[in-house]
Amino acid sequence: MNRTGFRAMGTEVIAIGPYGSGVEDWFVTAESVFSRFLPDSELSVLNQATTASVAVSDLMAACLAVASDLRIRTGGLVDPAVGGAVIGWGYDRTFSDVA
Repeated sequence: MNRTGFRAMGTEVIAIGPYGSGVEDWFVTAESVFSRFLPDSELSVLNQATTASVAVSDLMAACLAVASDLRIRTGGLVDPAVGGAVIGWGYDRTFSDVA
């Protein structure tokens, strides 16, 4: 078993398992795609888009496909399109800004 620790996504990550150092690279990639707090992340760019369609990476497309499926299967309980509500609840700030 390997054990590694690093900071990612605003928290300390400790990963234990039968994998190599690639787990930290995966977190770096995931954060560059899905972070709401990095202005140049793919999600931030997507949220700022003013066009009717936007090209996305395979990783983002796969995530959106799963989210769409879950929205249907849960009758809307899981819905990735709640950005306005998230901002309204004050969850558009980092943990350190909220504290």
